[in-house]
Amino acid sequence: MIDEVTAGAVEQSGSSSAEVARALGVLVPMAVVDEDGRLRSVNRRWCAVVGRSAADVVGARWDEIIQAPAGLPGVTPEPRRLAARSFDGRVELGYGGWSAVTCEVAPLGEGPHHRRWLMVVHASTELGDDPAPPDPGPGEPGPHLRRALDYSADLVTILEPDGSWRSTQTHGAAPASLPEDLFAGDDPLAAVHPEDRGGVGDALAELRDLPEGSVGHRFEFRARGADGRWRWLETRGARLVEDPAVRGVVLHSRDVTEPHEAAEELSSMASRLTSLVSNLFVGVVMADEHDELIFANRAASEMFGLGPEPERLTAMAGGRLTAHLQRLHRDSRALDRIGEIVANRALVMEERVEFTNGRTLARSFVPILDDGAYRGHLWLYRDLTDEIAVAAEREYLLKMEKEQNARLTELDSLKSDLVASVSHELRTPLTSIVSFTHLLRDGLGADSVADQAEFLDIITRNTDRLLRLVDDLLLLDRLESNSLQVSNEWVDFPSLVEIAVSSIRPAARDKGITLVSEAEAGPPLVGDVDRLGQLIDNLLANAVKFTPAKGQVRTEVTRLAEGWRLVVSDTGIGIPMDEQHELFQRFYRASNARQASASGSGLGLLIALRITELHQGTIQVRSVEGRGTTVTVELRGAARPSLPPSPLSEAASQ
Repeated sequence: MIDEVTAGAVEQSGSSSAEVARALGVLVPMAVVDEDGRLRSVNRRWCAVVGRSAADVVGARWDEIIQAPAGLPGVTPEPRRLAARSFDGRVELGYGGWSAVTCEVAPLGEGPHHRRWLMVVHASTELGDDPAPPDPGPGEPGPHLRRALDYSADLVTILEPDGSWRSTQTHGAAPASLPEDLFAGDDPLAAVHPEDRGGVGDALAELRDLPEGSVGHRFEFRARGADGRWRWLETRGARLVEDPAVRGVVLHSRDVTEPHEAAEELSSMASRLTSLVSNLFVGVVMADEHDELIFANRAASEMFGLGPEPERLTAMAGGRLTAHLQRLHRDSRALDRIGEIVANRALVMEERVEFTNGRTLARSFVPILDDGAYRGHLWLYRDLTDEIAVAAEREYLLKMEKEQNARLTELDSLKSDLVASVSHELRTPLTSIVSFTHLLRDGLGADSVADQAEFLDIITRNTDRLLRLVDDLLLLDRLESNSLQVSNEWVDFPSLVEIAVSSIRPAARDKGITLVSEAEAGPPLVGDVDRLGQLIDNLLANAVKFTPAKGQVRTEVTRLAEGWRLVVSDTGIGIPMDEQHELFQRFYRASNARQASASGSGLGLLIALRITELHQGTIQVRSVEGRGTTVTVELRGAARPSLPPSPLSEAASQ
């Protein structure tokens, strides 16, 4: 819009170009003065330079607005006296400051008598004589206020009462990057960041509606600075429309970009730190100086058995928290230590504590001090359960390795003994087999079929003996090396004993031996039916073998609190007292048994011992030479596992 001053100036100068008038109105601060020195019209640029609104200055004498320096001769209000030269003066801006200006006056129109004069005012950086401004009147700001504003870091913007822009000024301490065109132009929010325009518009509207003399709320927004970057401005406004020195709304804007960016960076760092701590595998619990829980991460909440929501832990207080901790700690002394540690406010590292859920944790206490003042504390919890299980597993494996090495050493020694023993035990039947085979082949002593049959019977008996020996050796090796496959099932033990007695009865009858069997009824026994049958057969076979004619073999089966007891007694030849400690040695046979030429491998009792141990039982032998032998076996059943469970498998099952 072409204002009155610019249009009049163009018209008086004879120009009809609206474009020239518009350009002059934007660039040149102009005012029309009558012959009495009164301002008749001003343009916006002139108002911006002198810091006054058009309503304040139109009708006033120009020397009331622009103060002549003291001692300057020949300066009168009449414009014609100033037309011959420029004039340096000072103008009091709307907010009470002083600014140096240069005034130029030229007549409008032609002829000797001029009724209107054009006054152009330029802002100057300094005055040659540095004349002092006139003394302020009562209630007016003095030079100290102007000097204070010279060092202000604020960007001062004055708006007209209707909210339109009047002027914007920066001062000596203000950053050079501040936007000097803030709220200027046809679009007053053009320099404001698009995201902040709504808030700024609301704040300005609020200022326009405030009561006279009121100060508005502080608000922040981003504006594009002189360097092209977005700057954060903190702004506060005051409505001074009725103040004759202002007649508008004053905005003080301060550049807060650096503290704002620092705060954003601090907030971002705090957010990243919080996210990091929240996702740590270490449990973190923070309390303030009043011992109130203010933070817990997910790991701590899960360790405390409250799931992945840390808020459930921080929401606990007083009795609820104490009751939960009492349920959680296995040892009450570890719970009492919490109060002691907090009271001492001293660093505690890696103190172990066991929870009732089977977890073992290491807790650390870290006091938070600020210049020696206590501000709270941190609890750090690290789950050691898996580490302890792995360490126990390592110890377990080392122990098993040592046992296996010892077992291998023992087996190596046993192998040597076995080779020597087997060589001796196998030699006798093999010698008989080889000798009678040669006799048959050479025809020696085989004068009749009866002789040949006798030789073959000898070979057969020794072959059977050899096969039994080999079978017993293989079975014993598998029992002692824990490689025998055991099939545990429910076994009717009394019935199993009765079956064994029935099997041995023909052999006993042939020798004229009486068999007596007594058994109680009872619950089944968990065990391997084949191995238990072999145990009973070995004991009955020995009893029948070493009992002479007209003797007796007796079996008794009775129930125990856990399992069964089997007693096999005979009236046989017995065992010498000084030899009974060797009964469970490999290939051992009592001296009186060898003298009686009783067959046997010397492995039966040892096999019976291993089968008994396999069923968590014991075996005892009591014997009197010439009067008989009693063997007592007690079985609990449920064969023990060949290897103890490892700590890791136990931890996984919890």
